[in-house]
Amino acid sequence: MPNWTELQNAAITDKNRSLVVSAGAGSGKTSVLTERILQKLLSGSDIDEFLVVTFTNAAAADLKTKLYKNINEALLKQPDSRHLYNQLFKIDSAFVSTIHAFCFDLIRQNFQSLNLSPKLRITDQAESDMLLTRCINDLFDTKYSSKDSGFLMLVKQLTDQKGDKKLIDAAINIYKKVRSYPYPQKWFQNCIEQLKYELEKTKNDFFATSFGDKLKEYTVERIASAFALLDDIEIYKSSLTDKQADVINAVYNSLVGIKSVSAYGYTELRNAISDYNVPSFRKSKTPTNEEIIVSELKSQITDIIKTLRDEYFCDSMKDIYADIAVAVRITEALSKLISELDESYFEIKRERGVLDFSDLEHLSLQLLTDENGNRSILCEKVSEQFAEIYIDEYQDTNPLQDMIFSLIAKDNNKFIVGDVKQSLYRFRNAEPEIFNDYIDDTPDFNMPGKKARVFLSDNFRCDKPIIDFTNAVFSTLYNKTYGSYSENEKLIYGKHITAEVLPVTVTTIAGDSDTEAEYFAKEIVNIKKTMLKENSEPIKYSDIAILLRTPKNNADTFIKALQKYNIPTYSEQNGSFLDAPEILLAVSLLKVVDNPRNDIALTALLRSPVFAFNETELAKIRLSAFDATMFDSVVNCARRYKAQPKSKRYRCYHMIRNVRTNKKIKKSLPTISRELGKKADDFLKTLKTWQTKNEGYPSHKFIWYIYRTTGLYSLASAELNGEAVKKNLLLLYEHSRVFEQTSFRGLSSFISYLDEIYDKDKPLPEAPALSENNNCVRIMSIHKSKGLEFEVCFLANTDKKILQADKSPYVIRRDTGVLFKKRFIRNLYIRNSLLTKIMLLSENKDNMAESLRALYVAFTRARRKLYVTGIEKDKDENKRDSYLDCIRYTLKKRDLSDIVEEMVYASTDESDFTERAVVNTSVFNNENELEKRLNFKYPYPAATVAKLAVSELEQDETENSFRISAKHTSALSQPIFISQKTSSTDIGTAMHTFIQFANFENAETAGTSNEAEILLKKEMLTSEQVEMLNHTKLTAFFESDLYYEIKSANKVWREKRFSIMEDSLLFGQSSGEKIMVQGVIDMFFETDDRITIVDFKTDRITENAIPDFIKRHTAQLKYYCLAIEKMTLKKVTRAILYSFELGRAVLVDI
Repeated sequence: MPNWTELQNAAITDKNRSLVVSAGAGSGKTSVLTERILQKLLSGSDIDEFLVVTFTNAAAADLKTKLYKNINEALLKQPDSRHLYNQLFKIDSAFVSTIHAFCFDLIRQNFQSLNLSPKLRITDQAESDMLLTRCINDLFDTKYSSKDSGFLMLVKQLTDQKGDKKLIDAAINIYKKVRSYPYPQKWFQNCIEQLKYELEKTKNDFFATSFGDKLKEYTVERIASAFALLDDIEIYKSSLTDKQADVINAVYNSLVGIKSVSAYGYTELRNAISDYNVPSFRKSKTPTNEEIIVSELKSQITDIIKTLRDEYFCDSMKDIYADIAVAVRITEALSKLISELDESYFEIKRERGVLDFSDLEHLSLQLLTDENGNRSILCEKVSEQFAEIYIDEYQDTNPLQDMIFSLIAKDNNKFIVGDVKQSLYRFRNAEPEIFNDYIDDTPDFNMPGKKARVFLSDNFRCDKPIIDFTNAVFSTLYNKTYGSYSENEKLIYGKHITAEVLPVTVTTIAGDSDTEAEYFAKEIVNIKKTMLKENSEPIKYSDIAILLRTPKNNADTFIKALQKYNIPTYSEQNGSFLDAPEILLAVSLLKVVDNPRNDIALTALLRSPVFAFNETELAKIRLSAFDATMFDSVVNCARRYKAQPKSKRYRCYHMIRNVRTNKKIKKSLPTISRELGKKADDFLKTLKTWQTKNEGYPSHKFIWYIYRTTGLYSLASAELNGEAVKKNLLLLYEHSRVFEQTSFRGLSSFISYLDEIYDKDKPLPEAPALSENNNCVRIMSIHKSKGLEFEVCFLANTDKKILQADKSPYVIRRDTGVLFKKRFIRNLYIRNSLLTKIMLLSENKDNMAESLRALYVAFTRARRKLYVTGIEKDKDENKRDSYLDCIRYTLKKRDLSDIVEEMVYASTDESDFTERAVVNTSVFNNENELEKRLNFKYPYPAATVAKLAVSELEQDETENSFRISAKHTSALSQPIFISQKTSSTDIGTAMHTFIQFANFENAETAGTSNEAEILLKKEMLTSEQVEMLNHTKLTAFFESDLYYEIKSANKVWREKRFSIMEDSLLFGQSSGEKIMVQGVIDMFFETDDRITIVDFKTDRITENAIPDFIKRHTAQLKYYCLAIEKMTLKKVTRAILYSFELGRAVLVDI
């Protein structure tokens, strides 16, 4: 039996109370839920007394599997228990399902009460979308014909030169949104009544309305932020001149004036904000740091006031009143439109004997309530059927689902599990506030009553640095605006493993997305070589995941980078299925069969390997009847070849006859050879055969016939990625087979279905060359990763803005209603009305909160190692526009150096340069020429970043700076296939690699030879490197005073890579340019807040040569010190060169 924590055990054993379980990431909530059910079964309960609801079929199946396993294990201890055997057989029929499966079962049992057919079927998304689109198009035609004034008002609001597509899309999306509410029409009526009430209140003052109250609250918050900035300025005020101080005083007085009228009406506050006008803050000719900081802070205050003035207080009371009046009329028109759409859409579904998922919930609500909205007799019966109701992932419920659960549950038999911090489905109408309200309204576990709440915060998945990092970030970012991160919500480290603990790596990418992807590839190669799981097994590719917010935009970049390093990858976003060349060809063929006069599809088919017309032939065909369609041109070409009267089926249009009788035009027409004419005729015969076949076949059988007769499927084998091409063709067949099971039939309908998917930008995924079950790196969205875990996670693209620009023409919120953006026809522009802006304040807060929840999910997918990367863009540490900004803000506020390593990475891929250098090394033998090139100043410094390795630096003895040197640079060495002799460099690499990866404790006790064999087995050393090791010199190190000092250190870093941007002035160049310095520090360690750096050297030296030895490496060590101090924010007090040749440490003065 597992060792349950106190709170887990409480959630398992508590009786006769409803429990609200807030389960943090990795807290074992599924195990707790299944264990609770098992304990009920062991106490004599039957499994069919429980209703267990999950939100996906996969989760339901997984839950059943775990219950089956738990009961089997219990049977091993109680082999004679007939009761447990019965439960085992009942699992398949137990009420463990999704909410939609439960609702569908309820509807089928009561179909007569709903006047439905007993032969009901659930539509898939494609079928329901096609039916809904058909209904709304028919409805719009009726509305246009009747000249409905309310509808025409909506048309005026949301149509443009391209037609009414925006209005159609908006109506469909609003319809789907309100269908997640228990009573959509009742909701619309409440919104209308509320708007009318607001209209009356506005006659007195806008701040008397609920909209105005929200604006007032927002304004007070922004003014408070401005005062906070003034407090920051106060620190530097003593350094300012009198005139500068006067400007700051003027800012203060103006803000006080605005604050003083904020308690009054809208107009008074509007006037006060409009009157804000303070002098500019003028810096001196050579401004001090204090002046620069104050100037920036003052600018931020000005921006706050300017935003309030231009965005929120630009409308007069008359404008606001008019906007609310328009909002009333639009909401009334929209309510009517949505109601009529719902009626026609449900009727067409009833006729076809189908229901969509939303119908399942609404019809169940109808069955469970009477005409007054109270519990029906059937509801009482269903409620009595279940002793307990278990609902997982409650944070993802919508209001309608919550009402259904509340109706069938009793006061003391509901067990709901969720985590608000992992709610990611607002776009599917989930409302995490529902679960949050349950938590807030439920007393703690130790309090008496019919309900209690339990917080499961122990995380058994992630290593401690990941836990601490997650807690630090969300304790800093979360507040009452974005959500709670109280002590109850904080994760608690629960694994207590003895394996090596790895820090969280936060890497800023000095480059673009290709550089970021290259960094991932190199890190994965390194991980495969060096990292082990907790059980000491090597990491597999399938233990690694790359998480992206929007994989469809850039997954391909990461796939290409990983493939370059021969790393197998899997991504569901490999590409759009409909954009794959083989699918474009197959669909073109189907379109030609359905409609030969589709010029684009026909030309693509003729040019393809199926008919193999070349460009010249197609041009001749097209010019033979250039005023007709491409198909008519083909017909004309074939007729000229056959020289016979027009066929009935393929007669040319009048224009073609005119062309043939016009002698001038006829002379200029290209000559059609018999071969080309026959080719066109053969195509037409084939097309006729296809069209005949299509008339008697469903679409999927016709597609399979095409595959067989054209050799299209066989042609796939000739492609470089033939297997993937075959899989895509089979996927097209499968889509058509599933489509034929809907209420639509035939090739035309299937083509329309594909076109609709393409037009709505809802791409079907390609068939991947690898599956997720293969040993490959997964590239996936954060949403898809929810519920999964990996040994190593890379969170990419954290520099992207969290909140994207609002492109929707409307805003809809359950607590407020629906508002459209304000259209100004005369001025030909659209903007948000004040009401819409106020609604967007709440909407943006909710979107920001969900984005932060996605970050929480991403952090907590990793078991052992977490990488966070983003491209360097803006170093403003006060900004929080991106995930990277949020993380930097946290790192600024908190000292996390013990659990987080910060790095900068720039591409180091110089393979092209190396190849050129090997071809001709003579150019680089000239030291003067090399030094000249190294010190060349690029005339456009802003366009590039220089890179420099630390080993290329030497210290200028006359100045406190470094300079780039070529004095110790030799020509490129010969490739290994030219000279097989072991070099001193190879020996040095072997010794350094041993020091990097060796288990020092084992090397000390069991010997360096034993440790070398272990590293060989782990593939951290090659057999050649093992032969190169000098064990006498290595043993001397493990017997040295330096080693024992390292052994007793608080913390030791080995092979620490770094990339840091520095001003070129540091290297003796002119200021203003940036040079990126890269290097690898062999070792540094910390003892009593002192840091010592150690650089291992295998140089062949004598005691007499020590001064030159020190001089040669001093510059390198000094820069290492600078890098360490930047990374750790601690002073380096000692620098040591450890010479393997001398067998001792050499102290370097820094």
